[in-house]
Amino acid sequence: MKIVASLKKLRLPRRPRATVSGFTLIEIIVALAILGALAAIGIPQFSSYRDQARLAQAYADIRNIDLAVRKYKAENGDWPADLAALNMTDMPKDPWNNDYVYLKIEGVPSATGSARKDQFLVPLNSDFDVYTKGSNGTSTGPIQTPQSQDDVIRANDGRFIGLASTY
Repeated sequence: MKIVASLKKLRLPRRPRATVSGFTLIEIIVALAILGALAAIGIPQFSSYRDQARLAQAYADIRNIDLAVRKYKAENGDWPADLAALNMTDMPKDPWNNDYVYLKIEGVPSATGSARKDQFLVPLNSDFDVYTKGSNGTSTGPIQTPQSQDDVIRANDGRFIGLASTY
């Protein structure tokens, strides 16, 4: 009896209760659903901003090339034969990593055939053309064709610089 009484008096150390930390499966699924919804909204917006930034860069590049070509004519009395004649330190590539296209029109009768044209097949410029082939990398003479709608063009002898689809 003494042993039983002494065992009752003997207290064994209690093990602390196991604390459960972490997330339940439901909490993880809800968090993933929220992240998916945010991504579905955010990714197209980001893509749109990226496209707008590329267009803005192409507009600025074409304006700079236009100014450099006009400066070349003022200094040399004639339009340059190509963009390499401008001696620009960094001839930019368009935002889609293609070269800008330049065509001297004034003073070259045969150039009118290859010049960019509007819906009535009238050349867009009388002095020179500068444009980019856009995101699809292809282009045709008339700007109303599907291949040319995404081109960034210079028209009306430099008074318009923008998308071919908005000209």
